[in-house]
Amino acid sequence: MKMATLCAIAYSFFVLTSPAQQRPPAGPDVHPFPDVRPYRPSNSLSGTINIVGSDELEQLTQRWIDGFRRVYPDVQFTLEAKSSLSVGPALTDGRSQIGPLGREFLASEEDAFTAKHGHHTLDIRIAGGAWAVPGRTHEVAFLVNKSNPLERIDFQKLDAIYSSTRKRGYPSDITTWGQLGLKGEWADKPIHLWGLIFADGITHLIQDRVLLGGDYKATVQEQKASPDKPAIDAIVDSVSKDPYALGYGGLGYIQGKPVKALALAVGPKGFFYTGTYDEILHHTYPLSRFVYIHIDKVPGKPLDPKVREFVRYALSAEGQKSVIDEGSYLPLTPDVVKQELHKLN
Repeated sequence: MKMATLCAIAYSFFVLTSPAQQRPPAGPDVHPFPDVRPYRPSNSLSGTINIVGSDELEQLTQRWIDGFRRVYPDVQFTLEAKSSLSVGPALTDGRSQIGPLGREFLASEEDAFTAKHGHHTLDIRIAGGAWAVPGRTHEVAFLVNKSNPLERIDFQKLDAIYSSTRKRGYPSDITTWGQLGLKGEWADKPIHLWGLIFADGITHLIQDRVLLGGDYKATVQEQKASPDKPAIDAIVDSVSKDPYALGYGGLGYIQGKPVKALALAVGPKGFFYTGTYDEILHHTYPLSRFVYIHIDKVPGKPLDPKVREFVRYALSAEGQKSVIDEGSYLPLTPDVVKQELHKLN
């Protein structure tokens, strides 16, 4: 069957929306960036691609599948959308060729894959994380009660607050608000720490980026999800009720709550970022995130052509338009697209 010619895509701008809404707000840059190129078809392809991905990415993955099959109608797909913890085992056991996931693999997932296959997974950043959208791969913010006068904090101090190993080199353990510069009645008040259980992807993200792989303190109170409330909502509730609490979550969880997000800097002399839309889109905010496709690629050997082309399609202008149309995630910048395409070679 003759391949359809792919047309250039015209992009319209969205209307600015509030962080609480389930669609990212738009401005002049909220479309696939002009330097992200349209997809150029390869040779005819056929066969089946098996995908096991996290359920939060089911709609986006289906959009990529539909677009890809308009170009390659002889390629078939199986798609299983399950819990995020099912993606690693399916790739390790060979039940999937592609694993869409809203986070990096946990160390235990990567270790299990490497132990069986003798090499690491190929991890492709396929979309930007969401901005202030609960239940998606959103930015991570550190949260305090609105009555707390603290407005900003850097990673070195956060490491001294949350970690027992202090790998960022702060000279002492931080346990009170006075150690962060608060005066008067706040000076001797203890910092009440809230977090998620260790198996959570956000907990690992903070451990890697903020604690530099260090150990969490035993004093962190871990919130778990309940049938009627996600764990991050429980953290927000705890912070809203306790003026001395410090926790973390996403910007979309604090709308209308007596909780505020602290501006973040990596170093004590660094620039502080507040988690604006533009900062998340361009990944200047220190705890912005990506959505990934994880693949089993044997070093020194080419990828299965149909798998390679599916990833190329997702990284094209058409694929990034699907990211926007799904309504939760953000498109990749041209620099990131270029870096990820280079990984496929």
